[in-house]
Amino acid sequence: MRHLHWKYLIPTVAIVSLLPLVAREYTLHVAIMAFYYVIMASSWNVLTGYAGQMSFAQAAFSTFAGYVSTLLALKMAVPPALGISIAAVATCALGFLLGIVCIKTKGIYHALTTIAFAQIFRITINIEYKITRGSLGLSSIPLFGSTLSKVPYFYAALALALLTLLVLDRVLASPIGLVFRAIKDDQVASTSIGINVVKYRQVAFVITSLFAGVAGAFLAHYTMIVSPESATIAQMALIIAMAVSGGMGTFFGPVAGAVGLQFLAEYLREFGQMHLVLLGLIMLLVVRFVPEGIAPMLSRKARDLGVFVKLRATGSRVS
Repeated sequence: MRHLHWKYLIPTVAIVSLLPLVAREYTLHVAIMAFYYVIMASSWNVLTGYAGQMSFAQAAFSTFAGYVSTLLALKMAVPPALGISIAAVATCALGFLLGIVCIKTKGIYHALTTIAFAQIFRITINIEYKITRGSLGLSSIPLFGSTLSKVPYFYAALALALLTLLVLDRVLASPIGLVFRAIKDDQVASTSIGINVVKYRQVAFVITSLFAGVAGAFLAHYTMIVSPESATIAQMALIIAMAVSGGMGTFFGPVAGAVGLQFLAEYLREFGQMHLVLLGLIMLLVVRFVPEGIAPMLSRKARDLGVFVKLRATGSRVS
């Protein structure tokens, strides 16, 4: 595979899958949230990092899916697993409609359109109290019945994150992925060679919203609550920070950023109200000294080390 290398992927997944055997429930919770953010950051990266469209609607898509799946479970007794699938499709449709509205805008205007959508959505959720209970949110139905164990949720989140990466890998390694890169690099040149830029930007929007829907609906049935607070600009900023710090426009960058920042943020909570300040300072240092992101830097260091070791081995044989 172009991005995912089985010789690294399979051992990594095997090791991670053993975490419930040695970790506490709290650690499993942090891991589950990390998997959620892997899906969110990786799918957002397709739209912004590869297709070059800055969007602030990802958190709103996720929250919308959570409400759809929760309302289906509460009002129509739809099983959560089926509700997640329906919510993902509904979110995909919402992403398509939003794409129609803002797909022809460029730069800052495109970003402002997605911000406006996210704010309109959040305000609507707050004022439609009879359906959504406003700022109080809705109590959802657990995905795995009455069990209090986080183990099944851990494996479900791991499976969803892995499935997301596998699908995105195939998409980005296909001609669609090449078109995304071409549009990001030079939209005018892409149009001149016959690429339907509007069509492919729409495709990127649909892909992003689909996986945000899967993640948001799953999260609602895991935390058993969905509220407008998950659609705030602060939540969207966290997703962006994960992708940027890990390496926006790279495949594994958002994965590294999501896992790293999630565990780091939980560790820094020991410092009380200062944890946000410390997290912000760390982000500033990363952006200042590692602008390309953590994952590309580590990849470059590993490649340089491999070349160095190879040269040393060659020199030893010659001598």
